[in-house]
Amino acid sequence: MMYHRRWVGVGLAVVIPALFVATTSSATTRGNAASSTTSASAPSSRAIWPVAPTMSGYASPVAAARGFAVSLLHMRAPVVGPYSSRSATTGVIGVRYAARRDVTNVHVERFNGMTGWWVVSATTAQIDLISPIAFSHVSSPLTLKGTSLAFEAVVNISLYVDGRRTALLSSSTMGGSTQMAPFLVTLHFPNGLHRDGTLVMYTRSPKDGSTVVATARRLMFK
Repeated sequence: MMYHRRWVGVGLAVVIPALFVATTSSATTRGNAASSTTSASAPSSRAIWPVAPTMSGYASPVAAARGFAVSLLHMRAPVVGPYSSRSATTGVIGVRYAARRDVTNVHVERFNGMTGWWVVSATTAQIDLISPIAFSHVSSPLTLKGTSLAFEAVVNISLYVDGRRTALLSSSTMGGSTQMAPFLVTLHFPNGLHRDGTLVMYTRSPKDGSTVVATARRLMFK
């Protein structure tokens, strides 16, 4: 795949048939825009992993973070840190692609009347997604705006819709390669989905292609 390298990248998506916890940042706040609200009685509208209606939550928050990192982020052998509680039903776990590498903070929640744990968002300092915020109602075209720092400036994008085993679309954009710099990309996809979904922005290791860090949040498709 060829990339046109710029400090600010604008790309169009192609539809395919395809210590651990960091300090709280503005990116974390945006990724958890609804985290201060009362927990929903069911995870279907809030959870980004697992999302299938028939799937139960994980037995522990750490297991939920690990399952998310391996199954959705495609980290090959994540180093999963300890659970840090934020409330009786919410917390965060730092996950790394490898020891001493940049951290992805995986936010987990236990919903009312349920015993399992679900992942509700993920944030990293290397990909600060300003817009859209979590739980936004979106349609095509969808513009993503923020700042990032990545190898060769490339940030990858996957957009998932509940009920599909593969990504609705995959794309990429470019921010900074030596320091944080802006990115801007517009995604095009079919409208009228009327489902919830998940946006994942991530960087890859040039060594083995594994995801290094990621930002992920819940969206609602009109």
